[in-house]
Amino acid sequence: MSADPPMKRTAFAQQSLDFVTLFSAKFHNTDVNGYRPQLRKPTDSTAGGKQALQQIFFESQREGEPMLTVGTVNVVTKTAKLRTFDCVETLFVRRFRGRPFLVHPAKYQAFFDAAMEFMKRQGMQVEVETRPPDVSRSSRPPASAVVTTNLILGMVAIAVLTATGTVLALYLTGRISF
Repeated sequence: MSADPPMKRTAFAQQSLDFVTLFSAKFHNTDVNGYRPQLRKPTDSTAGGKQALQQIFFESQREGEPMLTVGTVNVVTKTAKLRTFDCVETLFVRRFRGRPFLVHPAKYQAFFDAAMEFMKRQGMQVEVETRPPDVSRSSRPPASAVVTTNLILGMVAIAVLTATGTVLALYLTGRISF
């Protein structure tokens, strides 16, 4: 029986994987109201460090509860970003309207403080995100453009269906042949 060869990773990807191991060891027993802090594993290559950003997220231990992104880490630039409770709660409410936010502020703050200390001990410059990031209007078309595009596509579809129906009717009545 042959063993699979060890996976080859770039130096930055290996650094990121090592950081995941450290993070996992530090927070493996941490529970924040049924959520476990996790750090997303890197891909085998970070494109020379350009794709080294890793998400810090809470994975729910309860069936049907969503994952919560609470920060990011970039081992290449030695930077991290942690979201405050208010920021995470606001994002949750925006995304999951009507669902209760099950994370207790004090438990989240305990995780936040421990994560802040951990990141700083690893030599990270930590930025605190107090408000959700703005969704850039330039990254998506204005609503009027979407409505106009949908209207045009709908009119084209109706025209094609009408033309197809007319040709089919003429063919079936014997007025045209192919």
